Order: sequence, then C-alpha cells, then structure tokens
Amino acid sequence: MMTTNGCDSIVTIYLAFAPVSYSEISYFGCSGDAYAVDVNGTTYDEANPAGEEYLVNQYGCDSIVTIDLVFNTVDIVDVTYTSCSGSGYAIVINGTSYDESHPSGTEWMTDVEGCDSIIQISLTFLQPILHDITYTGCSGDGYSIQINLTNYDESNPTGQEVLTAMNGCDSIVTVSLSFLPAFTVNEFHASCMGSGFSVMVNGTLYDELNPSGEEFYQSDRL
Repeated sequence: MMTTNGCDSIVTIYLAFAPVSYSEISYFGCSGDAYAVDVNGTTYDEANPAGEEYLVNQYGCDSIVTIDLVFNTVDIVDVTYTSCSGSGYAIVINGTSYDESHPSGTEWMTDVEGCDSIIQISLTFLQPILHDITYTGCSGDGYSIQINLTNYDESNPTGQEVLTAMNGCDSIVTVSLSFLPAFTVNEFHASCMGSGFSVMVNGTLYDELNPSGEEFYQSDRL
C-alpha cells in the first residue's frame, strides 16, 4: 500500500482462531436416587440421561457439553427353598436368620456399585400328610392289613407307620382296627316229656326230638 506521501505503508495482519471447547458431565448413580442436572435450560436425569448442549465460551465460540448420566438398576434376587417340616433348614442373610419359624422377608444390601440389592426370601416347609386306616369287624373274622411290612390284625390292632410321600416328606399312617366280641345267649327251658313244647329259633324248630343246638345271627353293630 502507498501512503499519502508516496511511501510504503506496511500492514501486518494477525488472525487468531479460538478452538471449540469440549467438556463432559458424567455421573454414576443408582436407579431412583433422583439425581438431576440442568444444562443450558435442559434437565438431565434418569428419564433423560444423555445429550449434547451448545454454549458460547469466553472467546465467543461454541462450547460443546456432553452429558452422560448412568443409573445402575437395583438388583432383585429371589431366595426360595422347599423342605419338610422339622428338617431344621435355616439360612442367614444380612445377619438375619430365616427358618421354619421365620420363613420369609426382604433384605437390602449394597452391591459393588454402591446401589441397593434387594433379596426376597421365601422358604416353604411342607407338613406331614396324615392318613387314618380304621376297621370295625367281628372277633375271629380273620381280617388283617400289612403296612410298611407290619401286620395289623386282631392281635395287633393299632399303631402308627411313617412312610415317605411323593413330595419327599413324611406320610404318617395311623391304624385302628376294632374287633367286636360275639354275643352268646343261652336259651334253656325245662318241660315234661310229651308236653309238646317247641321253640323256633332262626328258622329251626327245637322240640323233644331236636332239643339242643347252636344258631348264628348277623349282628347289627357293624
């Protein structure tokens, strides 16, 4: 360039370009902890955990903010167990003992990420299955039944047997047999020969020609 006096005019030009600045907002938390951050008028939380916002830095250039929020879910663990009543099974979780007298509950623990881990305990103890075997018969009728290799009859009429049910627990069988004694009735009558006395018992005529015998009746006690 020329000045007004015809001499050179030297112009030195300096251009400066400010870089775009980048920043990141990150967070590691637990689901349900209600953490939130407001960036450029936008709220970021568990429902809106990630995004980018453009701001203006001190140089008048873009400042890009990357938001990345991580919410670790709560772990839910189910502890279930089925056993027989009286088995003595017990388990200790978080310092609490669970057994037949205290079979269910919920425990909260902290996992490696610092979040809640929920443990749900449900223990089931099956009760014994009870069976009754009863019989009422007559003395001398010969009735018998064998249970668990034990023979029950008139000489051994009662007892209890323990078997294993399909669920693996005890099945208790109570046996009660009753044998009723026979009633004996003696019928005696004295008369004179030729008197013509007779009596009909159970369809049989007893008289001077057939003076004695035994008759059997079916009792109505059964």
